[in-house]
Amino acid sequence: MIISKGIVLLMALFLFAGGLDKISGNRLGLGEEFENGFHALGPLALTMAVASILPGMGRKKSAVRPST
Repeated sequence: MIISKGIVLLMALFLFAGGLDKISGNRLGLGEEFENGFHALGPLALTMAVASILPGMGRKKSAVRPST
């Protein structure tokens, strides 16, 4: 649990640093990577949404119920 919180904290720090660099004119080059990360979020979110919908689509809905 501590390791995962540390990783999230580290990611948040780099996110903050990239955002500040983007605002200040991309002096360190982090702002460009910050923007590339945001551009990658769209395809990633689409892939995750499709992956979460597909298992439900595998179950075929039938109008005729099988007899038990």
